[in-house]
Amino acid sequence: MLRKFIRPETSHGHNWRTLSVHRYRPDNGRRQKSVVGAGPSMHSVRMLIRRENPGDIDAVAAVHRQAFDGDAPLEVGLVTRLRSSHAWVPQLSLVAEVAGSVAGHVCLTRATVDSTDVLALGPIGVLPGLQRDGVGSALMHAALGGADARDEPLVALLGHLDYYPRFGFVSGTSVGIEPDQPSWSSHFQVRLLARWDPSMSGTFRYAAPFYDL
Repeated sequence: MLRKFIRPETSHGHNWRTLSVHRYRPDNGRRQKSVVGAGPSMHSVRMLIRRENPGDIDAVAAVHRQAFDGDAPLEVGLVTRLRSSHAWVPQLSLVAEVAGSVAGHVCLTRATVDSTDVLALGPIGVLPGLQRDGVGSALMHAALGGADARDEPLVALLGHLDYYPRFGFVSGTSVGIEPDQPSWSSHFQVRLLARWDPSMSGTFRYAAPFYDL
């Protein structure tokens, strides 16, 4: 079950669990080898943010494999399962290309607030050598812009309270939306988009693959 991966926060970094469920709550065990997007950029890199295509699947897996600790990061299998689920939104699986190679990835997948369709963000990963160079932030902005352009009402995640507000995320409880696991409430955040209606409230739930970990 997803809940067994919720761990307390440390200052060392966070993984998809802290960034959407990048994550449930920041992780003190397995984590990205550096905090994606945290702190000032050491230097800027030229990049292209685009939709994932079928030829990127292996490269995306390699990004998550290198971005997160462990020999077999959970994020690799999670993305694979999400791709084959009803929750997958191909238009919102984005890669960052640097010097012609895939260097980062983020995906938004179907979730619900009661009976309303919404989106969940995560996982998000960036190659260790390019973390803190703006790649993660670029992926975040592109993902949120894409969701808004599709008239989605909101994007939710479980994440670092010092990081995600810069992208417009607010506490879910402040707008009447609670995660289905009460222990997530303190790190549960939502980004309200143009189509959001204040009457939208209720219980948020991720797609099934998140609970199968």
